[in-house]
Amino acid sequence: MKKISLTFICAFLFLLSNAQSGLSGFWIDTVSVGVVPLRLVLHFYEKDTLLALDFYSIDQTKQPIPLKGWVRDKDSIFAKEKRVMIDFSLHYDSINQRMSGIMKQRGTEFPLMLKPINSLPVSLRPQTPKAPFPYKIEEVSIPNKKAKITLGGTLTLPEKGENLKAIVLLHGSGPHDRDETIFDHKLFLILADSLTKQGYAVLRYDKRGIKKSQGNHAKATISDFYDDACAAIEFLRNHKRIDKNSIGIIGHSEGGIIAPMVAAKDKKIAFIASLVGSVQPGNELLLAQCKLLLQSQGVGEDTIAVDNKIRAFIFDEVLKNGNAKDFANKLSEALERYVSNLSEREKEILSWNSVTKASLVMAHATPYMKYFIALQPEKYITKVKSPVLAIFGGKDIQVPALENAGIMRRCLQKAGNEHHSRVEIIEGANHLLQKCNQCTIAEYGQIEETIMPEVLELIFSWVKER
Repeated sequence: MKKISLTFICAFLFLLSNAQSGLSGFWIDTVSVGVVPLRLVLHFYEKDTLLALDFYSIDQTKQPIPLKGWVRDKDSIFAKEKRVMIDFSLHYDSINQRMSGIMKQRGTEFPLMLKPINSLPVSLRPQTPKAPFPYKIEEVSIPNKKAKITLGGTLTLPEKGENLKAIVLLHGSGPHDRDETIFDHKLFLILADSLTKQGYAVLRYDKRGIKKSQGNHAKATISDFYDDACAAIEFLRNHKRIDKNSIGIIGHSEGGIIAPMVAAKDKKIAFIASLVGSVQPGNELLLAQCKLLLQSQGVGEDTIAVDNKIRAFIFDEVLKNGNAKDFANKLSEALERYVSNLSEREKEILSWNSVTKASLVMAHATPYMKYFIALQPEKYITKVKSPVLAIFGGKDIQVPALENAGIMRRCLQKAGNEHHSRVEIIEGANHLLQKCNQCTIAEYGQIEETIMPEVLELIFSWVKER
């Protein structure tokens, strides 16, 4: 029956291909994921006499996601892709040339009102380097023996030379590829290109579970990403053209946390550069981060106070009971008891119901979040003896600059490491170290610049002195 059904659908689509000519082309709408606007595009096009359908989240990647099993029933369109858990249910209005409906992903619904456009929008990213490249590029597999996985990566090297100095690039949080692609910005491609042209070997890799790297990203914690970083260092030490005693690390955001974790234990690390890596304890950083994010959206102080209050309670529960096997249930019960003692106004601000409770539990009971809340970056930085460059963005709403720069300076002093290290706050820079105007997360993809040129120059000049 299954084969007959598929054959029928294919035949049905073939018969409709001419009638569906009004669907052909690109259709776009913008949805908000938290505070971040994302442009979503559906592309209907002819393929092998049938009308095929691709999905793009163009602010995240240029790569299409084929929706192979899509079906049209009169003016209704249904499509899904199990791998990324996307499900579309749309109504096509041929008279007004629009498509309305719902996109579901991982339990969240996004209302859509898609309108036709002439072509796929192009994000201008003038700093992204283009081929041909004047250096050697090796596609590599990095073995992580501890985790029994391999990581897919790219090693760029000068065409000539032996005993090369080398650098590993460590990504920020999230499912990043080797270029750390964020809203089509490719920070790590820019860093690798520039540093390799200056004579360094540079290794960058897909995070575990992403693209060509094995493993499970959803279940990984910073401890696992630390293991991956150590595997990358070991890979470079075994490369015949690289000086095993001249390997440094540049980490962005989460990578700026992991870099001192590696250097605290591995005394052979030549240097580390932390780009907006947090130094505050994990629970304190998240409270400050949530407050700044809400302020950037114009949320009132009374709402922010209640949000911080409930999060502080959750973080305390994580610190006390996070290792319990049934922690999610314990947290759910604890939240119910806690909220029962809040005022009616506070419950109203929280929009408290079973869905709100479930979303809070789901967000904070993950292995990654439990590990991060309990994280104490100071204990690693105070053990680092390698030179440290720490850069913070003056307008960063994810890692507050003044607080973290101050803690970093105290840690370096305690380590006796302040004399050959440097801590800088870049005025006007956001968390991606772009020159920002509104300085919100929503603005990341709207800014053409990937990273401020003066930040690049600071990194390059400092690394050159090591």
